[in-house]
Amino acid sequence: MGSQAVFKQRINKGGKRVAKEGGKMDINEATNERRALIKARSLNSFYGMCGILILNLGSVASARAEEATDNPVAIKLVKPLAIEEISLLSFGWLVIDTSLTTHTTVDFSGDSRYPDGYLLAPSVSSFGSPQLGVFKITGSPDEAVTVTMTKGGDLNDEDRNTLTVIGIVPSRDNGSTLDSDGELFVKSGIIFSHSPLQPPGIYRGTYTVTVVYP
Repeated sequence: MGSQAVFKQRINKGGKRVAKEGGKMDINEATNERRALIKARSLNSFYGMCGILILNLGSVASARAEEATDNPVAIKLVKPLAIEEISLLSFGWLVIDTSLTTHTTVDFSGDSRYPDGYLLAPSVSSFGSPQLGVFKITGSPDEAVTVTMTKGGDLNDEDRNTLTVIGIVPSRDNGSTLDSDGELFVKSGIIFSHSPLQPPGIYRGTYTVTVVYP
């Protein structure tokens, strides 16, 4: 009886009324009921926590669903460029006027407006066949290219006498776009200066031609 009274008091503190025929209850039945009550409360607490977790996971999934799709990509493939030298840049034989008293600039550059296809100024006597350098450029048809020419240094003879190179001059007669066959011919000229007493000799040097797609 004492155990039954104490247990009944504890149940009453939880807000539950326990009664059975005259206010008496078997202690085993009371214990089972208490266990069921604790289990129900535990399940409610567990489901509540699960509900929070589910909401949180749903929020993360929603944030990761932001995507940028169908982004355009364009790749243009072209043939590699190649350069072939067709003719050498050469003056032939030049005779310098020894009556000159100052340095003189000689411009030898390509220009289709002149009968021979080049300009040689100021007038100097020339023997042989002066010719512009000619380069054949190949690549993708109808593509624009950029051509640059740079000197490798001044011109020197065997005795190390020097002709000062001012610049290498590309001809623009054919424009800067490869034709329908993927070809472009470019001419090269030179501008140099010499002294009034320039020693005669064979002066040699180099220059570089570079071509790139823009």
